[in-house]
Amino acid sequence: MVCCHMSRQITRGPALLVALTIAFRLASPSAFVGFQWRRGASISKMLSENVDRETHEHWKDLVSDPSSWWDNRDTKRSPDAPDFKQKDGDITLWLDSCPDELLDDVPVSTRQRWEDVISNPHDWWDNRETKNNPRAPDFKKKDKDVALWLNTCPDELLEQIDNLPRRVSLRQQQWEDVISNPDDWWDIRENKRNPRAPDLKKKDDSVALWLDTCPDELLDQIDNLPKPVSIRQHWENVISNPDEWWDNREDKRNPRAPDLKKKDDSVALWLDTCPDELLDQIDNLPKPVSIRQHWENVISNPDEWWDNREDKRNPRAP
Repeated sequence: MVCCHMSRQITRGPALLVALTIAFRLASPSAFVGFQWRRGASISKMLSENVDRETHEHWKDLVSDPSSWWDNRDTKRSPDAPDFKQKDGDITLWLDSCPDELLDDVPVSTRQRWEDVISNPHDWWDNRETKNNPRAPDFKKKDKDVALWLNTCPDELLEQIDNLPRRVSLRQQQWEDVISNPDDWWDIRENKRNPRAPDLKKKDDSVALWLDTCPDELLDQIDNLPKPVSIRQHWENVISNPDEWWDNREDKRNPRAPDLKKKDDSVALWLDTCPDELLDQIDNLPKPVSIRQHWENVISNPDEWWDNREDKRNPRAP
């Protein structure tokens, strides 16, 4: 009777729950105990679901912005310590609470990266022997923007890292090519005027090298390479053998074109590279016949010239 009366007066919400609780308690103590247990289980489930939703959101935040979290996986001393902690808050996360669908997106730890270096060394650039800047990374992932420094390597992995085969760097291969094929390179060591210019340059303009990048073990061989003919010697050759050179000083249309060029196309010279003490002799060289003089000769002596204007098939022919 009490139950029916109260159910008419209170129809929903917490009041209904109170009414039902009183009814059960009056009607049957054992029923009341069961009801209380089920109510507690329901509340626990509801709280658990709320916690799970919050944790899920925190993991999503970590995956989308890992830089805003401290990653303690490699440094924590107690296994009970959290794996991640929010930098500007008190939120902490443990890996075993990460939702399955987000596990693959959790940032890789430094230890895991070092283990990858050991397992897949060919996926990494090994810069230990070749880096010029001590602050540069020791290893760098070939296909990703991931860098590692030796001082972050876990102690128990250091020996395996040290035992990795040292690979020959691209720079070392280039210096070895200088030694093996010196004729493929311009050796500018003796002649460069700008100290910042390269010391050696591939003749196809694909590579430039500076001596301070040469591996120590190759320096002696580089020093023993035959020295190239100096710029001065080329200018002296112009003076001694002018007929072996094209003199373009009067006719060149492009101001950046060389002033003199060896007829076998092996050497080009610009007047601003001529030693001062040789300039007068270069200026006194007989000037070559200019383009204008050739046209004047066509007019004066037409019988000495083939006139192809009407007969040439190729518009680029003379």
